[in-house]
Amino acid sequence: MSHRMDNAYESGAFLADQLQHIIPGVLRRPYAEIVYPKICPVSFEVNPGATSIKRTIWDRTGNFDLISDAADDLPRSGVRVGEIVNEIREFGGAFDYTQSELLSAKMAGVSLTSERADAVRDAYERRNNITCLFGRAGTGLRGMLNHPAIDRVVVTGNANDAWFNDTGTTPQQMLDLLNFGVTQMRANSKQVEQPDTVLMGESDHRIVSTTCRSSTDNTTVLELFLKMNPGIRSVEPINELDPANSGGFLTARRMLFYKKDPTKGKFHIPLPLTFLPPQPKNLKFVVPSMSKIGGFIPDYPLAFLYIEDGG
Repeated sequence: MSHRMDNAYESGAFLADQLQHIIPGVLRRPYAEIVYPKICPVSFEVNPGATSIKRTIWDRTGNFDLISDAADDLPRSGVRVGEIVNEIREFGGAFDYTQSELLSAKMAGVSLTSERADAVRDAYERRNNITCLFGRAGTGLRGMLNHPAIDRVVVTGNANDAWFNDTGTTPQQMLDLLNFGVTQMRANSKQVEQPDTVLMGESDHRIVSTTCRSSTDNTTVLELFLKMNPGIRSVEPINELDPANSGGFLTARRMLFYKKDPTKGKFHIPLPLTFLPPQPKNLKFVVPSMSKIGGFIPDYPLAFLYIEDGG
């Protein structure tokens, strides 16, 4: 048996920990927002047993033109068929616990397994987030912000297309750059596609949302852009479009103009996070989990367009 005398309270009748006020609840470290479900349609339609995703593409061919009387060489029309195959990959994680930890957690009033399962869920969502945005190198999984099938237009920072943070860039040049993304998508797709959403870096969004049109007009560049383009429903800032926050995936500032429509492109999750039964391992129990991810697939790549700062 041991005894303790708290020196700080030798002259009193209380121990130090008796005078501590404990605030209910716990503090959890904050992390960057998981944005992929907000900016990208997510699909669970693929069978979890599938190993790849195949899309069949049909294209019409032929002509309809002048003919002579009783012609027997009429222009023919038809269709041609192609296909694109995308990989599906498995991902996994786990948490563990011992019987002793469970007993201690019960005594402390802590739901140990729930907390550790939540940690796995958080890791799963962050894996989905980075895979949806940038894919996974070496797996065939592609991302929404750097997909090779999506057109990329680099602006060079001259007097006509200066980037938002370039020295001396005027509000009109900022507006021109935003409008350029809309008109360029329409031109690329021969007016088939019209963007309704714009993604841009947090720092770029801050500039356009706080820079006024002029010293006599408090309308911001962003407000004017939205007024001029009623088809644009949302301009969203995300950290990952700033190169410093992209994890090395981007080397220059970039915007994404796109049609936020699941028929145009979506992120595939054939198997959401699935926990398996606890597995005993000596005096420890391991709870494995797994999921399957098919990556981001732009079914109609011309409904997406990158505008990038060329420096």
